[in-house]
Amino acid sequence: MMNPPNRNQGSFEDILKRMTGRVQQQEVDGQILELIQRVFEKELEKENALLSRPDRVRLYKQIARDVLKGVMEKLGS
Repeated sequence: MMNPPNRNQGSFEDILKRMTGRVQQQEVDGQILELIQRVFEKELEKENALLSRPDRVRLYKQIARDVLKGVMEKLGS
């Protein structure tokens, strides 16, 4: 008896492209940024720091970059 063809066969690049598309459809990047934003807001409130809106945005962006850089470093090892 012959096995039915496996729809998931393909080169590594084909699988990578399909899986990347699926993950992007789930808007994982937005979910990650939302999580960082929530933690940032919570911790900033604990800090009781008074910041202007531009400074607050700049601080969040730098922290988000640092956190994501750390994630990328962990993926590299």
